[in-house]
Amino acid sequence: MSHFIESIAWKNGILQNIDLHNKRLNETRKKFFNSKKMLSIENEINFPKEWQKDTLYKCRIIYSEYIESIDFTKYEPKKIESIELIFDENINYEYKHENRNSFNHYLQKSDEDEIIIIKNNFITDSSYSNLIFFDGKQWVTPKTFVLNGTQRQYLLNNNLISEKEIRIENIKNYSHLKLINALLTPENSPILSTSIIKK
Repeated sequence: MSHFIESIAWKNGILQNIDLHNKRLNETRKKFFNSKKMLSIENEINFPKEWQKDTLYKCRIIYSEYIESIDFTKYEPKKIESIELIFDENINYEYKHENRNSFNHYLQKSDEDEIIIIKNNFITDSSYSNLIFFDGKQWVTPKTFVLNGTQRQYLLNNNLISEKEIRIENIKNYSHLKLINALLTPENSPILSTSIIKK
């Protein structure tokens, strides 16, 4: 049986971007399990009674047709000092599967801290996040992606970033990048120089 993941930011007792997480979870359940019963994640969770103010927690949900496990951990961002470009024309992660063997395979082989997947010569995602690039005026995200993350969609919905096709040869047009996901917002994600990308 397929298992899927939702990773949600929880801060000061509030689940962030919960509408987008609910939408993805229910669309996935309908696609793979033909489930017509809608779930609201916030109604399925027993929240920790003790938590620290202003501390970011990761709420990790494993589910199939129904939610199977939920755990909360303090979120510690991964330190990134080098990135390797990986070419894979066939990688497919349209739905957020628990099985991440493709990404783990590349990470284990790489000597760098993180990877960026190149598909058909286009920039897509890192192993665990979408990407935004700074061109000197604005932040843009690749139109091509492996997974359309909730943070990416939130930023697009609110016109905080724009989409653009970014080919591998266009990286030189951008000075900096950030990794974004449910836990990494533009505010708390470190600004990285594109010079750390190993070509």
